[in-house]
Amino acid sequence: MITSCTPLYRGPHFFERLFSCFFPIMLCRLHALLLAAAFFALIGTGSATRSSKRGLVYVPSSKHPDDGEIFVDNGSDLTWYYNYGYAETDLYDNTSLNFVPMLWGASDEDTSTTFLDAVEKLLDDGRNITHVLAFNEPDGGHSTGGSNVPADLAASTWKRQIEPLRKKGVKVGAPAVTSAPTGFTWLQNFFSECAGGCHPDFIPVHYYGNFEGLASHLGQVMATYPNMSEVWVTEFALAEEDLKTTQTFFNQSIEYLDRLT
Repeated sequence: MITSCTPLYRGPHFFERLFSCFFPIMLCRLHALLLAAAFFALIGTGSATRSSKRGLVYVPSSKHPDDGEIFVDNGSDLTWYYNYGYAETDLYDNTSLNFVPMLWGASDEDTSTTFLDAVEKLLDDGRNITHVLAFNEPDGGHSTGGSNVPADLAASTWKRQIEPLRKKGVKVGAPAVTSAPTGFTWLQNFFSECAGGCHPDFIPVHYYGNFEGLASHLGQVMATYPNMSEVWVTEFALAEEDLKTTQTFFNQSIEYLDRLT
């Protein structure tokens, strides 16, 4: 199954940057105005239907803190969200959106089990935590939003903080690498360092480019990791394009992802 995400924000100045995911297989970082317009164009045509695949990656706006309410308005087709962290967003407490915690990065100095403890506490409190994400673009540098985590450090951290959650019935996502060749290389090194000790249930995908490139990249990921039961698109976008081009890309991508099982 393929899942995906998008980014969106609504406020007095119309839309700022917004992150909303429309299947756990991608997350869009489109220009806010264009993405927002594309989102509502899709809703307006009646083609947006509620899907367990569709989710939100939420990044709050300090200028317009109430903007996130758009995602739980009546008619929203979103069913889950993540926020790059492991603490729930208060705005979505007691809503229909299920929270997906994320361990964003790792460091040599941190040998704790803070993430594991936090997720176990959520489970003990009765939260419906079914999936977790790990390591945001570990093959990328901090200047582009990556966590820049070496494969060996990621493997040891995974074994300590992520792998134990599988015994709790939680499905765990592989590290979310970039779509550059370095991403495939990093994952190969990661699994080598794991030495059989890491067992992700699904693989997240990030992609920035046109629809043909997105579809091709997904095919490459699925061919490389055929035993993964799910692919989640947790970031995707065709950035810096005009409104019509952005709408076409968005609608074409969503329709394509909806057809994948």
